[in-house]
Amino acid sequence: MAALAARGINLIMVLVAQVQLQKMAALAAREINLTKVLAVLASMQITALAEQVLLASSLVLVAYA
Repeated sequence: MAALAARGINLIMVLVAQVQLQKMAALAAREINLTKVLAVLASMQITALAEQVLLASSLVLVAYA
């Protein structure tokens, strides 16, 4: 009887560990998606800054022309 109870407890512990791993995997996936979104936003920001630099240099060229 004690052996069966110990097996039952071990099984419950394994199931709890599996649920915890699934939750951690879901959180990691969300974090990866968030990182991708942040990378896209950073890329857009860099592109906008590059456009501003080009515009500023064009204005300087026009001013000196």
